[in-house]
Amino acid sequence: MSDRSSRISAVTPLVEPETAGPRTPPRAGDEVDLSPYLAILWRYRFVIVAVTLLAGGVTLFSAITDTRLYEANTVLSVSASKLADVGPSAVGTANFRPIIANRAVAQKVVTQLHLDAPPSSYSGTSFLEEAVQLEEIRNTALLRLAVRLPDPQLAAKAANAVANEAVQYAEILSQNEVVRARDMIKLQLDIASARLRQAGEALSAFKRSAQLDLGRADVDAILDQRKSLLELLVAIEATRASVSEGARELAKHSRIDTTSKSIDQDPAMLEAARSTTPAGGSPLALKMKSETVSSTYEDLDTTLALDRVKLAELEKRKQELVDVRQLNRSDLAKIREFYDKDAEQNRLSMEYAMAQKAYEEISTKYEGARLQVAGRSAELQVIDAAVAPSRPLSRQVISRTMTSAAIGFAVAALCALAFGYTRTARLPR
Repeated sequence: MSDRSSRISAVTPLVEPETAGPRTPPRAGDEVDLSPYLAILWRYRFVIVAVTLLAGGVTLFSAITDTRLYEANTVLSVSASKLADVGPSAVGTANFRPIIANRAVAQKVVTQLHLDAPPSSYSGTSFLEEAVQLEEIRNTALLRLAVRLPDPQLAAKAANAVANEAVQYAEILSQNEVVRARDMIKLQLDIASARLRQAGEALSAFKRSAQLDLGRADVDAILDQRKSLLELLVAIEATRASVSEGARELAKHSRIDTTSKSIDQDPAMLEAARSTTPAGGSPLALKMKSETVSSTYEDLDTTLALDRVKLAELEKRKQELVDVRQLNRSDLAKIREFYDKDAEQNRLSMEYAMAQKAYEEISTKYEGARLQVAGRSAELQVIDAAVAPSRPLSRQVISRTMTSAAIGFAVAALCALAFGYTRTARLPR
């Protein structure tokens, strides 16, 4: 009974009376009384010590009996493609972590080295989680790959195998990217090639059937003759108008011109007239008439005759072109047909030129895309292969034991405080 009373009195200050007002925080000068808490810890000291020793002992036993592991390290470098116009700083190593720490790569290595058999019994995922560590070396384009296994030789083989498989996997991904880019543009290139071939065949077939070179020579000859005919028709109409106008002018003039003059201008005629004039008559009243051929009439008649001869000549030439050489509507139809064929050939030539230009542009893009993809693809390579480690990794027996013991002590102390405080609060006041 005395022991129970002492325990109650020791923890009584922890219980606050129900009628007490709100707890006020201690002032800066107040001291915190830790004696109740220390009393609880002291009361359960044996339990705390037992838990601490148990945790440390279990960890010590586990550390001593753990399998010794050997760590093999290999270093990989990420470098820009030689075709890329970028510096080393532009290449990031983070993009290559999923390629190196890849389940497919790990599973392949596990199968090759028989790590899936006992005692390891690794799968691709468990091998990555338990045996592989990947670390980026700060401020460099390097990655350190570490593999931990019980066998040093096997650890080195596994590290090198993972690194080599990762390099091959990166190359495959880069090649697949090139293939996808090539196939995407290759489809357009095939369409452009087919279009160019069809346009070329259509143009060649039309040239063979149309024979525009021969038609052009015929049309040139027809056009020359047509030009001559047009000039001839104009000359005929001009000559015909000249003939008509000359005939009208000729009709206005008389062929003989009659002139009258007084006889007093000729003394001989005046004397003769006086001898025959009756008495009381005057010979001055007599007139003398003379008739001459009109020079104007002769000029008009000569010009009219020449125009009629010229008109007859022109009419004969027209008859020669129209009737003998058949320069008529059929020739005009030939000209129209030639121009229609020439327009069609120009259209086909334009389509062929456009198809050829499109094919050249797509072909250039096709080759350029391959170079761009290759230039953007960074290269992963092994620069330091793993060798078999000579010493195993430290099992860190002391540090692991001390850490476990400290954790056990802390957990046991907290549990003791919680248990002691709860039990004291339930005791009657």
